[in-house]
Parts: sequence; C-alpha cells; structure tokens
Amino acid sequence: MIAAVAVAADAGAIHLVCALRGLVYERLTHRGELVESRRIAATRMRLRHCAFDGNQAVRAIFADTPHGRSVLLVHANLRTGEVAERAFDLAGHRGDLKEMSFARDADGHFHFLLSTTDRRLLYYRDQQGPARIAEGEERFFPCVVAGTDAFLGFYRQADGYRFIDRWPRGI
Repeated sequence: MIAAVAVAADAGAIHLVCALRGLVYERLTHRGELVESRRIAATRMRLRHCAFDGNQAVRAIFADTPHGRSVLLVHANLRTGEVAERAFDLAGHRGDLKEMSFARDADGHFHFLLSTTDRRLLYYRDQQGPARIAEGEERFFPCVVAGTDAFLGFYRQADGYRFIDRWPRGI
C-alpha cells in the first residue's frame, strides 16, 4: 500500500503532501498551525509513489489502473511554486507496472525508469521511449538521479547495483 501522505520538515515549517484526487500541499508551523494550503496537481489516477527529494521538491507518480496503461509524473518545487507534469502512454508494453522511478534534469526533461512483471526495465525520456535498458531480473530497484545529466540506476544479479548515464544516447 502506498502512503497517501508524504511529510518533510525543515527549520521553518512542516511540509505535507496528501493524495486527494491529485496532490494537495500544506505547510504548517512546528506547532501544527496551517500556514498555507494549495492544490499542486489534479488527477483521478491512482497514486503509485510520492516523496520529497530534499530540495523542497516533491515527486509523485500516478497510474490509471493496476495494469497502468498511462502514467502521470508530477514534479513540484515548493519553494518556487513551479509544477511540471509529464504523461506517458504505456499502451505498447507488455506486463503490469512493477517498480518506477523518475527525476527531472536541469533542462526540465523528465527521465523515467519502469520495470514490468515480464521482467523488463524500460527507459522513457519526455515523449520518447521506451528503450529497453535491461531484462531478466525479478526486481531492478530502479533509481533516477538527474542534474545537468541523468543517471539511471538499477540492479543486475551478475553486476550488482550500477548507475549508467542516459542510455541509449539517442533517446
């Protein structure tokens, strides 16, 4: 079960993001008094992942069904108020959604790793993809780290956990 609330705290406030037909952000004082509340994303899709990334930004992944034929990625910078969304049509892949991770790079591009129940790890970048990154593992533990460049992390039994830079370069 995915938690419907993500919580973070800093020296100035407590930050809450709740999944309510999308995402609602609330900022509270350390005493629990509401300072700010706003909707940062609206969707009827089911929340699959939501977490703070440490820089007052929130990353959330929504999927339309358990079989997940479309996905909505939401990246919200709570400090600046900027919200970026990217939808992916996954109708062409086999297998149900299993593990997912994404990040947004400094140029605003979304990098998305998705593993499926048919043991494939797929990479999407903005409206491009999928590119098959790996196959054959039961779990890949995908992780995407992005700054000026994007790095894709995943597990392979023969190699352990490794990061590669954006691959293939053309996508």
